[in-house]
Amino acid sequence: MTSATSKVQVRKAYAQDFEQVYSSLLAAHDPRISKEDWHQLFINHWHSTEDYYGYLLAADGEIVGFLGTIFSRRKIRGQEYKFCNLSSWIVQPEHRRKSLFLLFPLLKLADYTFTNLTAQEHVAKIHRELGFTEMGSGAQIILPLGGFSWGRPHKPELIFDPERIKDHLQGDDIMIFNDHLAFKCSHILLEADHDYCYLIASRLIKKRVPILYVHYISNLPLFVKLIYQVIFKMLYHFKAVGLLVEDRFLEGLDLRWAIKYQLPHYKLFKSPALQAQDIDNLYSERILLHY
Repeated sequence: MTSATSKVQVRKAYAQDFEQVYSSLLAAHDPRISKEDWHQLFINHWHSTEDYYGYLLAADGEIVGFLGTIFSRRKIRGQEYKFCNLSSWIVQPEHRRKSLFLLFPLLKLADYTFTNLTAQEHVAKIHRELGFTEMGSGAQIILPLGGFSWGRPHKPELIFDPERIKDHLQGDDIMIFNDHLAFKCSHILLEADHDYCYLIASRLIKKRVPILYVHYISNLPLFVKLIYQVIFKMLYHFKAVGLLVEDRFLEGLDLRWAIKYQLPHYKLFKSPALQAQDIDNLYSERILLHY
C-alpha cells in the first residue's frame, strides 16, 4: 500500500510497462474494455517518432497513476500536423492531488494539436483552465426514414467490402484506410456520379440500443445528399437502429428525421493552427478502445 505522503515521481510510459499499468489501474477502471483492447494503447500503430505512450505516476516504486497519449501525424488541407490524443487519465484516489503532474510534461510539447475526446466534467474543467477549447457534445441520430430510392435511375452504390473500398479511395483516404484496417471499426463507401463519400464507424450499444457511431466523413456534401437513400440498407447491414453523427462533423446542418442527442463526454482540443471542424475521431482512443 502507498500513502498520500509517499514520494512520487513522474516518468514516461513504455511498452514494457503495460502489464503493471493494467494490473494496477486499467483492469478495474472500465471492465467493459478487454485487456486486449487496453493493450492497444501501448503499441506504436502508426510508426510515430515518439517512443512512449503517456506518463506514469509512481509512489515508492508502485504505479499509482497513468495518462495515456496517442501520437499521430495528419494531413489537413495538404499540410502535415502533429497530434497528441490524451486518453485514460487514471490516478488512485489517495494520489489524485498529484494528477496534474502527469499532464504538465505534455504541455511543454511544441506545435502539437492536443485532443481529449472522452473527458469527464472534472477533466474538462482542468483542460479549460489550461486553454483547451470545447468542440461541443451534441450529435444527431439519423433514423431510417424518408422513403427509399433504390428504383431511381442513378441510385448510389453502397460498399462494405474493404477490398472493394480500397480500390475507390484517393489521396489521404488511402492512408486513413490502411491505418485503421486492423481495428474494430467498419469501413463504408457511398458512391454516385463518379464521386464518393468514405465513412469509418463503429457499432456500439448505447442504452441497450445498437447504433452505428460515425468517426469520419470524407465528403460531407455527398453524405448529406445520399444518406437517406442508403440509410435503411446501411443500418440493416450492421443490425443497428440509427446512425450517430456528431454535430461538429455536420458543420451546423440539422438533418431531417434525426434525433438530437447529447454525448456523455466532453470533447476538447488545443491547437496552434486547427479548428474544431478539422478534428475527427480517428487516431484516438475512440478507435483503439472501441467505444
